[in-house]
Amino acid sequence: MKLFQRLVDHDYNLRLNVTASDLRTQNMLSKGDLFTELHSTLLPLLRSHISSLSVALRNSASLRINQAPTLKCIIEIQMKLELTLDQTIYILNDILPGQLLAPSQTNDQHFKQFKFYRLRRLESSIKHRMRGKLALFFSNCRQLIEETTTPGRSRTLATFSPAKALQSIDLAIRWSSSELNLIYFIWIDELSKINTLCVRLSAVADPDQQFYNNKLYQSFKPVIKLSRLFFRKITTAGMTNKQAPFYTEMSSYQLNLLEETVGKITDTLTDFVRSFEQDNQRRPESARVIIPRLKNLTTLFQSCLFLTDLYIVPVFADVPSQAYLKTWVVTWNTLFYQATHNATKACESFQPA
Repeated sequence: MKLFQRLVDHDYNLRLNVTASDLRTQNMLSKGDLFTELHSTLLPLLRSHISSLSVALRNSASLRINQAPTLKCIIEIQMKLELTLDQTIYILNDILPGQLLAPSQTNDQHFKQFKFYRLRRLESSIKHRMRGKLALFFSNCRQLIEETTTPGRSRTLATFSPAKALQSIDLAIRWSSSELNLIYFIWIDELSKINTLCVRLSAVADPDQQFYNNKLYQSFKPVIKLSRLFFRKITTAGMTNKQAPFYTEMSSYQLNLLEETVGKITDTLTDFVRSFEQDNQRRPESARVIIPRLKNLTTLFQSCLFLTDLYIVPVFADVPSQAYLKTWVVTWNTLFYQATHNATKACESFQPA
């Protein structure tokens, strides 16, 4: 039980006390080697130990009947797990610089795969998300053993699952991907939300419904559908391109901008749909609030378009593919401008005189 508590309280700021001999060996390993070891060996091994521990604990009947051999197996897994977790933290803290600056650096392109954008997110993924999920899992392990092996004690732990702990490790491993893949994962999550918004808007903007503001709602369908089309096209055509380099010429600031902008776009589209859902046919004055948001939406997309043209389109090695995507972006931009213009005109027609 004490070992589980030690795992719950584990120190994620551990650093090795290196001797001169260790230092010579350590210097032979580049930061790239350490990064590979972290994501290709240690984190997958940690995941394996969590799965093994879960399997050993899942059979509560075996824990009651064959208590000694089962506990021995659990302790062996615990010891391996603690060693792997120690090594993971040591390696992580060796990779991270002493002072990790915010991911808003505009001139850190020379750090290549170790820009502050990646390192900040990697640190947060392991030291915050993974740490919290593992601590909860280890706490549940301890509670399950206590409840199962203590005579007369009833079980209060409703469920026991390693799913969230394993997912947190998978998310940490994800930060070993190429820069465009990192943005891809974030954009895909937001794209799923925009898909839901399309469904919600269709329900509100049903032409069979005799809503007072129905024409206003209808005018926003192209805006949201074109937003969805942009992210769907760029994620499938550009970010998943096998020719894409591991790192780009973007700075941490630009990478962070690509990540945050899609969230702001989704939030703006959500505000539109939520406003329409709450409108109840009685608030045409809400259109006055929507127009500035439409202008802001256009500004947000211009940031995405600029970075797409500068850094994502060039990942295509062949000129025809680059030319095709450039033409597609120009066409999309024209259609989106027309859609927002029409939506703005629809808003203006509903403003009180």
